[in-house]
Amino acid sequence: MKKLVVFLTVFTLITASVAADVNLGGSFELMAHLARGETWNDNDPRTAMERDMNISIGAETPDGRFGTLGTLVRNTNFWVYAWWKPVDLFMIKMGSIFEDSTWAEADIAGEGLAGPHANKLNVKPTLNYAGSVLPSSTGFFTPAMTDLQQERALQLSFYPIEGLAVNFAFPMDRSQFNNMAEYNYIYKMHIQAAYAIGDVGEAAVAFINAPESADEFKSIFAQWKMPLGDSMRLELGFNLGFNSEATAPLNIGLGFGWGNPGDDRLVVNVRAGASVAMEDNQATCIGVDLVPMYDFDFMRLYVAGGLGVIMPAEGDTKVHWSFNPYIAKNLGGPFFYAGFQLYSSTVADGMDWSIPLGFRWDF
Repeated sequence: MKKLVVFLTVFTLITASVAADVNLGGSFELMAHLARGETWNDNDPRTAMERDMNISIGAETPDGRFGTLGTLVRNTNFWVYAWWKPVDLFMIKMGSIFEDSTWAEADIAGEGLAGPHANKLNVKPTLNYAGSVLPSSTGFFTPAMTDLQQERALQLSFYPIEGLAVNFAFPMDRSQFNNMAEYNYIYKMHIQAAYAIGDVGEAAVAFINAPESADEFKSIFAQWKMPLGDSMRLELGFNLGFNSEATAPLNIGLGFGWGNPGDDRLVVNVRAGASVAMEDNQATCIGVDLVPMYDFDFMRLYVAGGLGVIMPAEGDTKVHWSFNPYIAKNLGGPFFYAGFQLYSSTVADGMDWSIPLGFRWDF
């Protein structure tokens, strides 16, 4: 609680000092598990309510040239970033630069899987594929910083022509390497070029560098997002990591969406992915998630389900699954979420389950 008070007080004083010249805003998220447990655990269930809270406060100038945002995450950690765009051709961003990212990333194959209600409440299945077989955004650009929430980084973005963005990122908090300039500016450099062409879509390529080490991989990405008429969307991504000794599995991601929230009662999003072994000792993993949503006017119902398969280099194939229905209710601005999560365990034979509740208010 002390960290919360200090963080909010300092951040509010900074933004309030220029309140006459900026627009202030933020969000409040609260999540609780009424109960959760595992069928394979003798201590199941845990009925004590478990709570988490996120609070964000941000400020932006009316001309869109400068902005800042800070968030307290799950009561204990926090991240902050600020950006400045002195001219239309250039932007600089410092802090936790991949929060509210301006990089080309996955949409449906990432956190956009479950529709427009952006939150990090774990009420909906946006973090992983079924059974955690594959991570979200498989095949699409994913930053490789060591700690995305708190690691300080520098982003330089250039916009030489309409539709083209060229991004560079450099991690700036490498105390374990004595902040060596070579490590910061070369070994972990992120580069991406993204080009958006009206109704044709957006194509992007990216590269993440890494030092010469058996445990680290340089990564290349190629992705494409395209609208298919007024109500359908398609996205496809590829990612491959490599070093001087081995090649990481080839990651492929696919996202497809039908329907527009707010216009259509029924909206269906699908994401699928595969991690294909490139070496004899690697496993091949395949995952797919389906999230249909129906708008009843007074609430939205989501019925999410997923299936994942792990084919190890040795041993038996393992199948994982998940089932996560939940509702989102508009309370005249704020949203209330309630659901039920049931999924196969990845650590033992049995099922994990939980009854999560969530609340989000944007102001």
